[in-house]
Amino acid sequence: MDEAVRRVLSEYEGRIAAETRLMQSVDVPQFIRRRDEFLLPIGPDTAQVLHILIKSAMARSILEVGTSYGYSTLWLADAARHTDGRVVSLELKDYKARYAREALTRAGLADRVTIHLGSALATLPELKGPFDFVLIDL
Repeated sequence: MDEAVRRVLSEYEGRIAAETRLMQSVDVPQFIRRRDEFLLPIGPDTAQVLHILIKSAMARSILEVGTSYGYSTLWLADAARHTDGRVVSLELKDYKARYAREALTRAGLADRVTIHLGSALATLPELKGPFDFVLIDL
């Protein structure tokens, strides 16, 4: 993993820590109302496992259903760089896709990812498969 990717992952880790503290300070109804504000990542351990699986399988065509703010997308894209692959990611919320694209650009991975905006139910039938690896993260 190169330095630009590490730097962006560090930014995500800072956000995760701050949001974890915030989530612990709100009650359940407030959390439910605000859940789209939070990163809610797969976590570094799971991300590393996915990264290893993609590289080990030499997966080149990767589908992510649920970009959110792009934490897992970054890991998938870095693995795709090692396999000369690409990630297709689906996201419903434009502000989340925008955040993810900006992070991928800073990490030097934007050329590895195509983010489709809209409902996954509408977008999935339009995609050309097959996919070597799929992460469903909704």
